[in-house]
Amino acid sequence: MKEHTKAIISGSSAGAFGYTLTLPLDYIKQHMQNNVSFASILKNTSLRNYMSGGLIGISTITPQMAIKYLAFQQFNQVFDNKMGSAFCAGLVDGAFLGPILAMQSFKQMNHQMKLKSEWNIVRGNYARLMVPMALRNGVYTSIVLGGYFTVKPKETTFLQNFAIASMLNIPGTAFCSPFDVIRAKYTNQLLQNNNGGLLKLAGSIYNTERLKGFYRGYSSLFVNFALRFPITFALQFEILKYL
Repeated sequence: MKEHTKAIISGSSAGAFGYTLTLPLDYIKQHMQNNVSFASILKNTSLRNYMSGGLIGISTITPQMAIKYLAFQQFNQVFDNKMGSAFCAGLVDGAFLGPILAMQSFKQMNHQMKLKSEWNIVRGNYARLMVPMALRNGVYTSIVLGGYFTVKPKETTFLQNFAIASMLNIPGTAFCSPFDVIRAKYTNQLLQNNNGGLLKLAGSIYNTERLKGFYRGYSSLFVNFALRFPITFALQFEILKYL
């Protein structure tokens, strides 16, 4: 079986599993980043709502993980640099993921919103929805995936892979959080028919809360990513052993 075929199968399978497992955490993260308290989320959210936008998300995440690994392979052949190749791969998969995953965010913030209405907003703001997600994924993937291939031993078990990715998740989330907060707040602005632009939004966050504002909901982001991506990476390499 060719290497790119293995990457597609293993990346898609592991990505779908990791995403489904952590979808409720993503719901909590989206709301906390938009100034909703954790206690309020627990009080006012039904079990069904925690899975809002799940069908959109899984249909996007599944090919996105395959894109990430394929792009990483291709960039690494050109650059022969794990961190740089992973950053470029994250930019590519984030640019693909950003506009579509915004539709999941719309559903998380407004459970009654129709798919057509979501798409109309995305279509009018496609480029701007690409940017924060591309930067978020570029930074996170560079640290976690690029760092993983830099430090991992030749032979690893599932638990070792999970542990390595979990440790790298600490700096990964710390550096990507500002882009994720901007992404979350921007999608919520679009729901309110307020499109002031990304730079204006970033300036508003800083002027209101300084650096702290870029880490709103960080605990939820950290737990979400600490489960999703280490599991995804570790599972992906386990699947590769059987292909």
